[in-house]
Amino acid sequence: MAKIFQDWYQGIGRSRADQQGFAYLKNCDVHSEVGFIQPQLALETDNRSNVPTEACIFCKTPAGTIYAFSTTSGKIWKLTNGSTWTLVLTNSVTTGHRGASYYGGAVSKGSPARVYFATATSLGYFTAETQASPNYTWKTVGAGTLSNSDYRPMEEVNLTLFIGNGLNVASINSNSTWNKSALDVPKNATVTALANVGVDLLVGTAIGNQVNHCSAFLWDTYSDSWTIEDVVPEVSVNCFIKNDEIVFAQCGNSGQLYYWNGSSMVKFRKIPNTTTGVAPYNSQWLNGGCLFAANGNIFSIYREDQDLPYALVHEYTTVSGNVNALMTYGPTLIVSAGTHINKTGTDYADAEITTPEVTGNVDKIIVNYDTIETGASIEIDVQIDQDGSYTSKTVITDVIKRVAYFDGGLGDVNFMQGRITLNSNGANKVKIRSIQI
Repeated sequence: MAKIFQDWYQGIGRSRADQQGFAYLKNCDVHSEVGFIQPQLALETDNRSNVPTEACIFCKTPAGTIYAFSTTSGKIWKLTNGSTWTLVLTNSVTTGHRGASYYGGAVSKGSPARVYFATATSLGYFTAETQASPNYTWKTVGAGTLSNSDYRPMEEVNLTLFIGNGLNVASINSNSTWNKSALDVPKNATVTALANVGVDLLVGTAIGNQVNHCSAFLWDTYSDSWTIEDVVPEVSVNCFIKNDEIVFAQCGNSGQLYYWNGSSMVKFRKIPNTTTGVAPYNSQWLNGGCLFAANGNIFSIYREDQDLPYALVHEYTTVSGNVNALMTYGPTLIVSAGTHINKTGTDYADAEITTPEVTGNVDKIIVNYDTIETGASIEIDVQIDQDGSYTSKTVITDVIKRVAYFDGGLGDVNFMQGRITLNSNGANKVKIRSIQI
């Protein structure tokens, strides 16, 4: 009996044996039109003048100005109106930046809107929107007030900016009052990630690479200590991934995702093909969903409406290495990857759909398509009995029935996986409805 795969909204399944979903989805868009799958826009290298050529992290002001902070030097660039890059500052610290955030404070009360940025040992700021070289100030608050740390997550909650400060969470309020230890976590822990949960602050930590547990803390932002502590059986909480109504977290070095259920971190699932942690600034919202990056792959974890499951999909692939940070400007995704900036262009990527492993008497794959624009094509490859390689098949396209298929000839088969490639060849769209095996 033929097996039909068409529930694209299931996203990537748990394994090749999982029939509820797909073994893998690369460069795929499953959300723009429920019931169809199509290629996602491709990332391209940003070659505009003055574009950063160093690994960066980002922050954005309400006016849409994006600042890029080098992680290897004191250079700071800004992107104005999504179109013009400018090197605006080279500060006096050369070890590179570890965190940055816009902070508006209580602007209605006259407090300044600032951009704060931090290295492993120093905290600086400049006035948002009006920054001009060399207009910046190092936060000089006395010896020992900023702990040496490679983790400088920043998050605004209750009109206060909170900053990871070693085994403390530091804070700056709308009166510019600095508190180096608004919250302290247990000795030997380091604050690695921050996220707001309503009016509370969720704090992720790590102890060390050889310690196989860490903790997440929920804090109301004003009490002497945290409200809830949950021990996580991973070496670290690496990155919080905020969705509309749920906060996910990537923890440890095996690609494990968790979510916060209000009182504890709960296992969700693993990111496929991932053996490193997700960096703190590798999460961003785009087109109503949340994205996060692992290595050079950018995933979405998202559902189109409340009746659908959360789908994990590999939507974008960088063209220049592993991701350092993500940012968006309207519908444009901006990526610091390696020493280059990538951005979404107008061409589509070539999308790959890998089906689950199908058992039994199988000898063909039929792709039911909706659209193949001129210049685009559908490629079909198969892997037989887990032999580790895919073989390209000659594809027949029936434009009347709107199907693309290969005509059998597989011989005796115990197991088969199909890999369907949607070749866009530029700005040409390919959209399919289902795959039948």
